Amino acid sequence: MSVLEITKRAGVSAATVSRVLNNHPSVRPETLQQVRKVLADLNYARPAIRRGPRLGRRAGLRTGNVAVLGIGDTDHTRFQVPLFAAALTGIVQAARDMDLNVLIDDVPNPNHVPPLVRNREVDGAIVFLSAVSDAVLDGIDLLRRHMPIVRVMGDLPGATTVDHVGPDHEAVGHLAYEHLSRRNCKNLAFVSRPPTWDLNRTRAMGFAAAAHGDRLVPAFFVLSSDPIDIAAFGRQAQGCATDDELADRIVAARPDGLFTSRDDDVVHLYPLLRQRGIEPERDIKIVSCDHDDVRLSPLAPRPASIDLVPQEIGRRALVRLVGRIRKPDELPFRIVVVPRLEVKPDPARPAEVGAA
Repeated sequence: MSVLEITKRAGVSAATVSRVLNNHPSVRPETLQQVRKVLADLNYARPAIRRGPRLGRRAGLRTGNVAVLGIGDTDHTRFQVPLFAAALTGIVQAARDMDLNVLIDDVPNPNHVPPLVRNREVDGAIVFLSAVSDAVLDGIDLLRRHMPIVRVMGDLPGATTVDHVGPDHEAVGHLAYEHLSRRNCKNLAFVSRPPTWDLNRTRAMGFAAAAHGDRLVPAFFVLSSDPIDIAAFGRQAQGCATDDELADRIVAARPDGLFTSRDDDVVHLYPLLRQRGIEPERDIKIVSCDHDDVRLSPLAPRPASIDLVPQEIGRRALVRLVGRIRKPDELPFRIVVVPRLEVKPDPARPAEVGAA
């Protein structure tokens, strides 16, 4: 039974469940009772932390506790998103294998040091960022002055001052192109509905680079009216003020292969394309990214999607944090995890060679 299953039953955040499990005094009595009832109903037994015989493997670990912090998370919903929930599961499982406790907390104000850090209750932290901004980056530096940290997920642009474990977003673009190429698509398009995210630009770059190898030039459509956002995707990129305009421009370009940067994008596009007489998979082959079953399951036919392997990312982040705790003066590490293509079987078409 995982922490995430408990949060669903109790209707509280992962941070609240973590506080209850660790007897944190900040939990309101009614919430404490609510969570404990769920724990009792599920017969939850917290794994024992075995100490003593394996202390030699815990060099540098003072408390045996590590934190998972959601920086800039104001609504406490981060770990309800399947992608981040899977990464958290990987962290928790790796910590259990290494006899460590995981304490989860939200940090809505990046410039606020949470009590479990200020009171030295943890040896280090893995941080998830809601967005990259100057305030958030300043908050990261503030945390780093208190203890070792590792950033997880997101993109990896530019130089870094902290360890960072995340997906290989450029490889995402290459996988998307290879999938569409295997399906004989020649007139290609890329769509990004939140173009300000660095990861979307990196995925677009990988897609364009892979297509260039076959002398193809995809069309790029972004949901933005900001010239700077649009220009980031190349001189040929077209900006769209609304989803309807975005769908109209796609239809006018008549692509036979479409890469949407996230599963959320394809969910929005399916009904808009059908309203314009374009049937997904029949008239246009589509591949997206994130492999989010919750979002993709209602779509028929379901598009291919690229799995970022978030559970493995979480596991590697925990291993890197322990390494950073033991050797705090090492240069920053950048670790990328290779994604994989996921294609759900469709009885209407034969299985693809090389599909995962």
